[in-house]
Amino acid sequence: MREDLDEILSAYAKLQRDLEAATRLMRMLDAGAMEHFRQAAEMLQRVHLQVIESFGSAQCSSLLASIGAANAHWRDAMSLFVSPGLAAEDLLNVHRTWLGGLRFPLDNVAELQAAAALSAIKVAYGLTESQRLFERIDLEALRRAAGLHQSAFLKFQDVMGQFSSTYAKLAQSIRTPQDLTYLPTYALPGATREVFVTGYALDTVCTPDNATRPADAPQAQLIADAEQDTSVCVELLRSVDPAMVALYTGAHEALHSANPDRARHVLSSLRELWTHILHRLAPDDRVLAWMPSDRKDLLNDKKQPTRRARVLYISRHIDHEPLTEFTVADTHALLKLMELFNRVHGLDPGLTDEQLRALLLRSDSWLVYILRIAEEG
Repeated sequence: MREDLDEILSAYAKLQRDLEAATRLMRMLDAGAMEHFRQAAEMLQRVHLQVIESFGSAQCSSLLASIGAANAHWRDAMSLFVSPGLAAEDLLNVHRTWLGGLRFPLDNVAELQAAAALSAIKVAYGLTESQRLFERIDLEALRRAAGLHQSAFLKFQDVMGQFSSTYAKLAQSIRTPQDLTYLPTYALPGATREVFVTGYALDTVCTPDNATRPADAPQAQLIADAEQDTSVCVELLRSVDPAMVALYTGAHEALHSANPDRARHVLSSLRELWTHILHRLAPDDRVLAWMPSDRKDLLNDKKQPTRRARVLYISRHIDHEPLTEFTVADTHALLKLMELFNRVHGLDPGLTDEQLRALLLRSDSWLVYILRIAEEG
């Protein structure tokens, strides 16, 4: 079964490369390339159905159930993305991030259609691998590794369940190519990356003996893709505040140091960085001036904006509630994940390289996501 699924996912990755090649061809061979694209996309849709059918039917947690529901949505919606569905008038409502790479934006509907289809396909591929990753996570092993009592672990699961639930609502709000191109190009692919890197981080906690884990080419490719996506992190941080780059590089350099206290250094640097980012992007005075006077729930006991209020402020220019709610839940999930790693570190100071790498990748992914959203302002 595992070998069959790996073979299907490898075919999935190959078809994704074929679609990227077809998209490049479209710039030169409009009609022929579009047909090539359509055929490759339809084949990928069939592969996606095979993968969905290969998963187990048991949904052992709300987190996994929501990811499964989002994946089922793409199973049903994929045909809308691989068939022509955009018209020239749709370009009037396209988010500006989709138009940057088009040669003649107002004339090239086919190229925009291909870009939207390719984005949807990448989401389906990433989500499929995420579902496979979450299905193998042993929740009881995770609880034991973190030394959590059942009640505390249920609270952790609730946060992760809310994270996956808001992701599912975001995914299910995208029903047509027009829905996708209305949002920034990074919105849904970035959210899907957040789901995958969260699963990757949790998986490393569940299975600390990573040397015995079988090689997993699709997962390794998605990790590499996430690292590539987040390689702009320093550039984005520098554009906000150059002083934050030192915290970022300090955390990453600690991973490769011989310092026996490197795990604590990584964890403390990341927490400080996240705090600075939220306060820099959403300072108290601006958030308070923006907030409705009747929203006392967005203030803490010190009459300062809550974390939710800051994220809502950062997201204020994106008019899509499911994306805003996912961003709030994503930020909360990141902090809960940090708490989990802190507990694991406290119980066993020797966090593995893969565990630290996974946490850094999860942090980088969130930083890029929140900074991209802040750019909309």
